[in-house]
Amino acid sequence: MEKKIRKKSLGRGLSTLLAETSTDDTTGEFTSSFDVYLPIEKIIPNLNQPRKTFDKLKLDELSKSINRNGIIQPVIVRPKGSRYELIAGERRWRAAQLSKIHVIPAIVRALTNEQAAEYAIAENIQREDLTPIDEATAYKNLLETFSYTQEEVSKSLGKSRSYVANMLRLLTLPVSIISLLEESKISIGHARALIGLADPEIILRKIIKDRLSVRETEALVKRSQSDKSFEAKKHMKKKKDIDTLDLEKSLSFQTQFKITIEQDNSKACGKLSFNYNNLDELDRICDYLRKK
Repeated sequence: MEKKIRKKSLGRGLSTLLAETSTDDTTGEFTSSFDVYLPIEKIIPNLNQPRKTFDKLKLDELSKSINRNGIIQPVIVRPKGSRYELIAGERRWRAAQLSKIHVIPAIVRALTNEQAAEYAIAENIQREDLTPIDEATAYKNLLETFSYTQEEVSKSLGKSRSYVANMLRLLTLPVSIISLLEESKISIGHARALIGLADPEIILRKIIKDRLSVRETEALVKRSQSDKSFEAKKHMKKKKDIDTLDLEKSLSFQTQFKITIEQDNSKACGKLSFNYNNLDELDRICDYLRKK
């Protein structure tokens, strides 16, 4: 119980912490409060940083802005032995190195591993969108490394539980599709439509070749699944065993109506159908069933 109460309070702590800094990496006057200036070599990156890739062009742009205006926002760090571990602001830290700046403003906070992981995810989500895969991987890290439940992740980060669950499902896709999503060659909408398919790469090739929209992709997936269902039913019908055929004949003879049985032996279920060619035959079937 104590663990859940502590986690629920983190969202408010994060809002307070982020409010201590300005909201833009590259514009405005330096009005952020901060604790200290730290030597840049004393700061080490966070291994649990949700963002795994950093756009070189954007880093260059940020570096040029820092050269002109200085560092607008302090980074957020926590003590780590004789050094400090980054919690938020790795882009600023990297850009400062490109700008050959030796000290940067920092807010120092004593945070647990769980708090640090939450803050790092939320800071990225609020200030610059993570790639869908980076975000999903960060949620997975909270679940697996810190034993969070999906409910706790959603409450801590201000997301719905269904949103967190859907993001995590992206990680079940084949590596080829995940790579295209990370490279922005397909959208998250395309990727979601492919989740759960037996052969998603077939649909993927069609998406890329015909430049399908998300809506067109969803329609294609629906048609594909419908066709497979139809083929499965045809296959089931063709594979009727001798006992099923004998039972059809026997029932048809006894009732004087044509009866067909569709049996799925793998599930021990199926469908028994009375077949009629006109409304008179339908009336006779209804009369027969009422008498029974």
